[in-house]
This record gives sequence, C-alpha cells and structure tokens, in this order.
Amino acid sequence: MEAVCRRVLEALLSDLKQALSDDGGRRTLGQDHGAETCATLAEVMKQLDAGES
Repeated sequence: MEAVCRRVLEALLSDLKQALSDDGGRRTLGQDHGAETCATLAEVMKQLDAGES
C-alpha cells in the first residue's frame, strides 16, 4: 500500500517538482508564494525523494 501511495503522491506533485527543479519555476513560485515557502517545498520534495516522512 505504501508504494501505491508514493506513486500517487509522485503523480500529484510532478508539476510542482518540475517547477522547483528549474530556475524560472523557482522564481515564479517564489514571487507567487514567497521565498520561504519555495524553500520549504524544495525541502519536502527532497524528503519525499529520500523516502522520509
């Protein structure tokens, strides 16, 4: 079940993950939601990639 949940999360967050991996995307996210939120999202994505919770 955990693997299924991880795949669903990866699918749901794929666009956000792509935006965070791109300078222009990070800039846009930072302008729209603030630099701190952008940094927090990047950290959460790293944790998800590492399999942490």
